[in-house]
Amino acid sequence: ACGTTGESSTLTDLEHREIIAYCVEKVAGRVPVIAGTGSNETSYAMELSRFAAQEGADAVLIVTPYYNKCTPKGLIRHYQ
Repeated sequence: ACGTTGESSTLTDLEHREIIAYCVEKVAGRVPVIAGTGSNETSYAMELSRFAAQEGADAVLIVTPYYNKCTPKGLIRHYQ
């Protein structure tokens, strides 16, 4: 749900959450759901990842920040 090659970067927060919840509900455990929760903004990526976990997503996909260039240490902190 909400991978990196679709429209996820243009979705509102509500749309993103609705898509994740819809996918988890529709597959009903038949296949794993990997929710794309990456963002340039670390705290939002964390918040959306927590939401995906609460909804029942099996994993999250967090892309490397794609607009702001960060140092290697900053990138590690983003993923921690």
